[in-house]
Amino acid sequence: MRTIKAFTLSVLALVVLSTQASAYAVELGTVYAGEGLDLSDTVIVDVFLDAVPAGLIFFSVAVLYPNNGDLVYDGPASAALPPQGPGTSGAQPSYILYTGGKGSTVLYPQQVPSWRNWPAPPAGKRQVNINYIEPTFTPASASGTGIYVGTLVFEVASMLNPTANIELCNTCGGNITENGNGIIPPSAIPLVNSPIVVNLPEPALATLALAGLATLYLVRRRA
Repeated sequence: MRTIKAFTLSVLALVVLSTQASAYAVELGTVYAGEGLDLSDTVIVDVFLDAVPAGLIFFSVAVLYPNNGDLVYDGPASAALPPQGPGTSGAQPSYILYTGGKGSTVLYPQQVPSWRNWPAPPAGKRQVNINYIEPTFTPASASGTGIYVGTLVFEVASMLNPTANIELCNTCGGNITENGNGIIPPSAIPLVNSPIVVNLPEPALATLALAGLATLYLVRRRA
């Protein structure tokens, strides 16, 4: 079984609220080169965030994938990956944007140990939301770029279609970004280089490959 790792990286974009400018953005990128994947191959997607300046109270962004059975999101496999952040499972850090001392602030993931499917995704899609909250609802005083916020493992479960998209959505159910100035319109958070297009073998080609392997097996048994 092969594993292809995709990196979701964040970049800077400008959002103006009242008189204060706050920058948030999410970008989808990948090291996947477009080769055709087979059954049981996996694609690992990492999600990063830019928040400059931060002041975040709540952050949520959705990752969409097809609802046709071609890809399956595997939460337990995501959590079983090696940790990438402070005190993490493989699916998420245990916190982001921590500032210690008096008036300390920190954002925690709302779903542990892995992210969960959203119950009301767009038509033809499944949706996983990545959600963080500051439990005291105090704006987080830390900020940063390239903040690691989550990992999702997708497995190729069927090959009904030639391609399958993994994409970001900033206007799907449950998506919200709130800072000390209030709610930021979800559509104002730019999403770049989305979707990741996963190429799957044609079902006919997969059938021919299986038939070829079966023929080879019979020939070897007769030899």
